[in-house]
Amino acid sequence: MHKIIPRTSHALVPHSEAMAPLAHQAQGGDIDEPPWYCQNAWQWLWSMTTETVASSRMAPHRSTEAFWALSEDWTGLLVRDGYGVYPDWVHQRQTCLAHLLRSARGLAQRRTPDIAACGHAARRELQRLCHMAHSPPTGGQWQAW
Repeated sequence: MHKIIPRTSHALVPHSEAMAPLAHQAQGGDIDEPPWYCQNAWQWLWSMTTETVASSRMAPHRSTEAFWALSEDWTGLLVRDGYGVYPDWVHQRQTCLAHLLRSARGLAQRRTPDIAACGHAARRELQRLCHMAHSPPTGGQWQAW
């Protein structure tokens, strides 16, 4: 029984290696890195999932290097946390819309009325953008936004 996981993992390697190029050709995808307890130590299971394929690899750390090892030369749009898309790689790093929403929520909870109002407005617009990922707007709606 204890040999099932290593044997299965070994058998999946060629399939995983074949899926990576397909994932890198996708226009959009999601990357996630949940922790995984493996051989008495924490590992990170980095996965890149597109509409048609998923590619993954284990890494000992949750790091920028591990992210680049998974994404390599991929130039598609990164979707994160089920929210919107990332159109730009600013300084080799992307800001997740989920993180922006959390920041806006934090600003909305401030005691200073002007800052709270800014947080509420930002959160409302970010939520509209997230909704567009699931229900794409018409050209006119996009221009109006």
